[in-house]
Amino acid sequence: MSTPGATGSDAAMNSALPESATSRAGVSSQAFSQLRWQRIVPLCLVGLLVLFGVGAYFTGRGNLEITHWVDHSYEVRLETIRLHGMLYEVQSLQEVYADTKSDDAHRQLESTLATIPGALDTLRRLTADNPQQQARIAALAPLTQQFLDEIQKRSSASTALAADPAGAAKIFLLQDQMDNAFESIRQAEIALQQARQSSRRMQYEQIFLIIGLIFFAAVMLLGFYFRLLSDQVRLARESEKALEASANSYKLLSAKVLDLQDRERRRVARELHDSVGQYLAVLRMNLGRLGGDEVSDPQRSKLHADTIELAEHAVTEVRTISYLLHPPMLEDIGLEEAVRWYANGFAKRSALEVELDVKDADSRLPRELELALFRTLQESLTNVHRHAKASKVAIRLERNESNVVLTVKDDGVGLSTDSLSRFRAGLAGGVGLAGMRERIMELGGTFQVESTSRGTLLRASVPLELTSTALKEFGKLED
Repeated sequence: MSTPGATGSDAAMNSALPESATSRAGVSSQAFSQLRWQRIVPLCLVGLLVLFGVGAYFTGRGNLEITHWVDHSYEVRLETIRLHGMLYEVQSLQEVYADTKSDDAHRQLESTLATIPGALDTLRRLTADNPQQQARIAALAPLTQQFLDEIQKRSSASTALAADPAGAAKIFLLQDQMDNAFESIRQAEIALQQARQSSRRMQYEQIFLIIGLIFFAAVMLLGFYFRLLSDQVRLARESEKALEASANSYKLLSAKVLDLQDRERRRVARELHDSVGQYLAVLRMNLGRLGGDEVSDPQRSKLHADTIELAEHAVTEVRTISYLLHPPMLEDIGLEEAVRWYANGFAKRSALEVELDVKDADSRLPRELELALFRTLQESLTNVHRHAKASKVAIRLERNESNVVLTVKDDGVGLSTDSLSRFRAGLAGGVGLAGMRERIMELGGTFQVESTSRGTLLRASVPLELTSTALKEFGKLED
């Protein structure tokens, strides 16, 4: 029967469950959005890295090309200076030879004269990409040739031409013209080198700018990503709180269902005992009174005796069912005696060997605890009788300073590996096991199942002090 307290608790639970479901839905939606962004941000970072790689590749390639041309300008300048120096060296060697008539000076002069056309060709080859420089070198080439011809002429007739003022003036004029040509080539190459260095500097600035922009974007994305992670942690905590609230709501609902189940069993047990049991008892008495009229007829007398026996069995069965649904002695004599009574009755009904080890205690346990342990014992023995195919079962009930422990062990075939794994994982392992575990956990206790091919061990341990929040609500249902 429902009570005002139970009705109020129903309303609280019915309102709590939708709220928790709505909260979980909102958290799930936010979590989905956060998860989507967590997938997008790494892709953006990868895209930035790819962009940086491509930009760095092309920028570096262009920078290498510019560096090559800068080095090329240095090479052209060095070759120009080398050729210019060789022309001055030729003049010096010619003057030394004119003064000393040394064979060594003459050999050095001839060797240097032989290398000058090759140097001029090298300079012409190095500037093949620059038409303007090619034009300057083309103008320089005849001057150089005239200068070399004049030097060779003076070296072949040095005695006669040593004091030739016209020849000396011509050489000085050619030198002056060649100096101007070389200076023009050098200045053009210097300007070209400066332009290329400026371009390389701009390339470096572009690289640094690209790196800076990509670094800034990466920092911003990482900051956003860490914020997403922070939000994800917050959502996870909120989800955990929502799940915890939902679990508490379902525990409260489970506690109420178990309580309503026990009270319904008590009501049915009383109805069976007070109504059906009484009707059967009166029926048996009436059949006994009618027995004297049927003595003369043996067939009717036997039928009458069988009917009385059936009525007596019916009365016994109704009382047994009533006791099993809600044993009245549990409230009168306590858990220990109720366990002994039920175990002895189970041994007679099932023909199994029952070993009973129940330690008496000086004080009674709380009603909720006694009821939970007794129901656990009932369900355990029912499972043994129906499924275990056992020949022997051992029951032990003991207390220590903080807990009361019920142990039921059989020598049957045991649970399947799949059922045991699902049960330990918190999944439904059958209505019986799930109900036992729920009852014990509602009291803040532990419920363990160990099973092999040689039997199954069930161990329920419940603290003597009832601290479960759900149990406190459970107590309100009894008001």
